This record gives sequence, structure tokens and C-alpha cells, in this order.
Amino acid sequence: MKTLDPHAFARRVLRGMCAAPLLGALFLAGGCASPPTQQAMVPTNVAIGKKHPESVRLTVAGGADAASGLGVSNEALEAALTQAISESKLFLQVVKGKGGDFVLTANVFSVNQPMFGMAMTVKMEVGWTLKRASDDKTVWQEGIRSEHTSTPGEAFAGVTRVRLATEGAVKNNIAEAMSKLAALAL
Repeated sequence: MKTLDPHAFARRVLRGMCAAPLLGALFLAGGCASPPTQQAMVPTNVAIGKKHPESVRLTVAGGADAASGLGVSNEALEAALTQAISESKLFLQVVKGKGGDFVLTANVFSVNQPMFGMAMTVKMEVGWTLKRASDDKTVWQEGIRSEHTSTPGEAFAGVTRVRLATEGAVKNNIAEAMSKLAALAL
């Protein structure tokens, strides 16, 4: 009968204890990446003090490629912004293609997403510009920084928490831009 060396047994147990947190972290952070959804990026509680009786055309640049996973695509950001402006009636209407009394440009400067962690905070910066279409005069221009944190209570998988935090950061950025646009005297 073979006797068990107590020191060898202790080393095995310690190795297992060291590997457990690493495996647990990989399990918590794992999952399939899905891109942020348009509906989740639309702010719903924006106080619109002034509604503008003019139309607006939107342009969005600087976003991620739509197939890149967790990044914010130009298409998704434009769709969320269109829905937010239409539902709030901030402008009379959102015009596709050519036309519109104003041109609102959203240029995504940065989206900083964490690689791992329990509470996932996404920070983003968008440069906003509103121009009068008739004379190309800049009426308003500002860089807006926003962030949102998603916790394990909201989602178990790390990639889901990053997606939720990204959606929240975009929603917060759009809401702040809309509040500032509503305060303008056009």
C-alpha cells in the first residue's frame, strides 16, 4: 500500500486553490459578445424644454464596424438618435438623405470598455455639431463625455455587463446632447 506524502498533498491543494480564482474569473468574463442594441441606447426620460419646429438631418461618424462585436456602430447610434429625436419631438422631423433645416453630426471620439472586472464601466466621448443647412453655419458644437457602470447584479456574464454599460453610456450621451439642443434658441 502506497503512503501519501502530506507535503505533496498540501502542494496539490494549494495549486488547485490558486487555479480556482483564475478559472472562476474566466467563467465570469466568458460568454458570447453581442453588439449594443438600438432600443437600449434610446433615452426615455429626457426633459425637452424647447421643441424646434425645423427638421434635422443626422450624420454619424467614428463608430465601430457593425460586425466588430461590442463596439458602437454608426448605424446603431444613428438609429438610436433618430428614434430619440422622433419620440421626443425635439425637432419637427428627422430627414434621411439630402435636405433638412439643420444637420446634426455625432462624431464618436472614443469608447473605452474594460477587458475584465466585476463592475464594468464604459466611458465614451462624442463630438456634437449642429449646423444650419442653408448657410453651413455652426450653431452649436460640444464634446460630451458620458459613462455607465453595469454590475454583476444586472448580468452574470462579463461580456453582457460590458454591452449593458456601453448601451448606458451611449444613452447618457444622447440624453445630454438632447438636453443641450433643447436649450438652444434656433
